Amino acid sequence: MRMMTVVPLFTLACSASADLPGGRLAGAKVTDTGGGEASCADAPEVTFTDVIVAAGAGPCFTSNRVRVVGDMLLTDDQWEPSELTCVCAIEGSLYINDNPALTSGLPFSNLEELTGNLYIQDNPLLTTLEGLHNVPSSGGAVYLTELPALVDMNGLRSLTSAQYELRIEETAASTVGLERFASVGLLHVEDYDGTDLAGLTGLSSLNVLQIDDCPNLTRIDGLTALTHLDTARIQDNDALIDLTGLSALTEVDGRLTVAGNDALVDFTGLEALREVGNLDVRNNPALSALTGLSALSDLNRLTLQDSPLVTSLTGLGPLTTVNHLTLSRLDGLTSLQGIEGVTRIRRDLSLRFLDGLTDLSGLEALAQVEGLSIEGCGGLESLDGLDALSTVTGELYLWSNDALERLDGAEALRTVGELTVIEHDVLVDVTALHGLDEVTDGLEIRGNASLATADAEALRDAIGTISGGITILNNAP
Repeated sequence: MRMMTVVPLFTLACSASADLPGGRLAGAKVTDTGGGEASCADAPEVTFTDVIVAAGAGPCFTSNRVRVVGDMLLTDDQWEPSELTCVCAIEGSLYINDNPALTSGLPFSNLEELTGNLYIQDNPLLTTLEGLHNVPSSGGAVYLTELPALVDMNGLRSLTSAQYELRIEETAASTVGLERFASVGLLHVEDYDGTDLAGLTGLSSLNVLQIDDCPNLTRIDGLTALTHLDTARIQDNDALIDLTGLSALTEVDGRLTVAGNDALVDFTGLEALREVGNLDVRNNPALSALTGLSALSDLNRLTLQDSPLVTSLTGLGPLTTVNHLTLSRLDGLTSLQGIEGVTRIRRDLSLRFLDGLTDLSGLEALAQVEGLSIEGCGGLESLDGLDALSTVTGELYLWSNDALERLDGAEALRTVGELTVIEHDVLVDVTALHGLDEVTDGLEIRGNASLATADAEALRDAIGTISGGITILNNAP
């Protein structure tokens, strides 16, 4: 991937000119040509709109140490390393891009200040980053992408931070060398061919973590210093077996997504995690247990879907209240045990296409929910488990549960916002809902092939008060 959205101010290309011996400076302004050694803070500045460098000409003809004001782009192998060794500061960004013959020898051994981005991209033969070993930080982003021959990142061993992003992409290079790297806004690792992130052990301050499409990554054990994240996404990593690298993580303010990781069997490594905004777990075909989430006590939303080997919710922490809970397409789930401590769901409980459930055991403590949706649960025979549920302030929606014959288990319900019971093949008895005192936003009983219309009408008549529309249609005669 090439990120060339910034037009550089300082372009290096091999092009001789008669203006200076072996080359020229076009539109360049040098504030001090006295030469000699100087501290970087006092070094002369080179300011320019464009600089063309050839052998014998370039910023280093002015001084042994030079501050470059502007962005620098090294591209197409058309630059002379000896003309850049004097650069001690770049008040801008450094781009080393699209050099097909470059193998080593990055000429920035004296560079000790970089206020903008460091982009090293699409250098197919580059094996080492040596030459950048004195760069302490980046005032922008650091991109290490499309570097298939790179061995490790030891050439960045002095790097401690980047203001915005560290991106590692399309390389197999070991992260060894980044041990001092402690702080960045976003860590984005994508299409990375390495097996671990062992060099990132010093990373302690991070807002956003994204690890995507890394086919050989088996562990993320270099992230052990992280305790807090704003958001995190760990997605489509075929070989990832656990999350042990996040063993110190206690809080994710926003969304934590764990999706499409073919080898992940549980959440080992997240034992310290107490608080998550939204936990989104999707399409992990080997996931069989929620082991590792035992400390989780504060959760806004849980979405668990498309993980066919999950058989129960045992392993979840001591949750008593959540805002949203969605369980969908979990073919192996036979029980809701694991959320038996939940007494209130402030918004919605959605149970969709859970063919292994025969009842709702595990929800015995649930007393109030805003919306309850039970859809396409082909093995569900009753609503046993809803013993304490008295109030559904929004909609109670029952749709196409093929084995549901009776609504036993819902006898405690007294108030429902909207009541919808539609398209059940074998439902014959709805008397469990005769204790309802009020339905505040409409009643619909439709398309239940075995439910006598008279029984549907009897439910209507048994409810104390119904506000809103009433539809009883296409049930059995």
